[in-house]
Amino acid sequence: MAKTLSRATQIVYRMWPRLSSDEEVLTITRSGDVSLKTKDASYTLKLPESAFDELIERFEQYSFKSVTGVHGDAMADYSHVLEIHEGPKKKARCTLRFNHEFGTLIGEAPTGIKETITLLSRLCEKLTQGVDPDEPLDTLLIELGRGIDF
Repeated sequence: MAKTLSRATQIVYRMWPRLSSDEEVLTITRSGDVSLKTKDASYTLKLPESAFDELIERFEQYSFKSVTGVHGDAMADYSHVLEIHEGPKKKARCTLRFNHEFGTLIGEAPTGIKETITLLSRLCEKLTQGVDPDEPLDTLLIELGRGIDF
């Protein structure tokens, strides 16, 4: 498999309701630094560098660069934007619009992207709830990915 995202430096995930400007921004850097900024607060976490590589491999598995663009219904309840930065001025962006129902994303999306958004949403939720100091961070993404059918 070609390493199409080998120069990636950070992953940015933004989500907001259609009728609101309350945007959540999750940023994951190559060094494993994770930050979540919401309207009310900011959260940070340090993951192992391998976590970033795992996410990039998942994006490459689903050919992220070939599915960039806008997908979904313009009148959907929520917008999700995934960006992979590959330097100061280069980034690949995928915008998805979904309705949410009982914790499930309803709508069409390229293969694997909806599942990856679910994983990143769970990471956001975990950050807002707090990470237990005894929790092993090297397996956090695996734990959050349980039950997601990639």
